[in-house]
Amino acid sequence: MNSFDILEALTDMEDDVLLRAESEPPRRSGALRRAVRYAAAACMAVVLLVTALLATDTVASDSRPRWTVRYRGSGVTYLFKGGTKYMDRTGVYVPAWLPEGYRITFDTWDYDAQPDTGSRSLVYEAPDDPQNSIWFQYDQIPYRGSMTFSDLTLGTYTREQVDIGGIRGDLYIPDDEPARCTLVWLDTENSMMFVMHFSADDTEAALQMARSVTYVEQG
Repeated sequence: MNSFDILEALTDMEDDVLLRAESEPPRRSGALRRAVRYAAAACMAVVLLVTALLATDTVASDSRPRWTVRYRGSGVTYLFKGGTKYMDRTGVYVPAWLPEGYRITFDTWDYDAQPDTGSRSLVYEAPDDPQNSIWFQYDQIPYRGSMTFSDLTLGTYTREQVDIGGIRGDLYIPDDEPARCTLVWLDTENSMMFVMHFSADDTEAALQMARSVTYVEQG
């Protein structure tokens, strides 16, 4: 286990303690709640200490982005560190497979006088139901920054890990309708973050689309 793995494990431990403190029902005693929060503070202190001790090794280990995921009542946040500051791309990412009859109804690429090599958004609509759309977006992973999905409020979804062509993906399934599913996967080798939003009925189709996403050079 390298230093970043240790740091990520400690950060996850701190997150877990904080989440337990935030999700405890009000009937618990104030003293017990304070004890839980003190434990969270202690975990955070350990994280900061290990960060200071291992900072050089963590930053120098490789050039690909590293990240942690924080689950809070205000949403899900992906925190990034390291990676390439900017990657100049002349091509685009597109799904090579679409559900039968689906067509593009929105594409930010069409509205740009100069190609935006950092991000793109596309909307695919079903042939008989325009409301049943699949939204696909990709963005360059920020060099040192974060991405927050504020609609993913803690306690309103179930998270599953899925395989996207050998890359781990996070599938967020809403507990109540008519909220839409969210799929997030990260290609750290190419410093890209991919996101899809779709209805629960389209989950299998969306996963197949995600696994077919390909980078296409533009002439």
